[in-house]
Amino acid sequence: QTRMTTTLTLDDLSPVRQREIFAEVVSCQDAGMTPEQSRQQLASYYSVSIETIKHVEALGIAKCWPPL
Repeated sequence: QTRMTTTLTLDDLSPVRQREIFAEVVSCQDAGMTPEQSRQQLASYYSVSIETIKHVEALGIAKCWPPL
């Protein structure tokens, strides 16, 4: 029996979820993780691709989302 894993894209994430992920990225990196480590961990946790995490990061920076 195989289990299919669905990977969500940026369009699948609500604005609230995008902000949540962005806050987690900042928190992980502030705690000492490298950007790559934080992206990998959060991509796995939220079932999204690393590319989606990068898009959320860019969006959060561009829009100055908290905790910036």
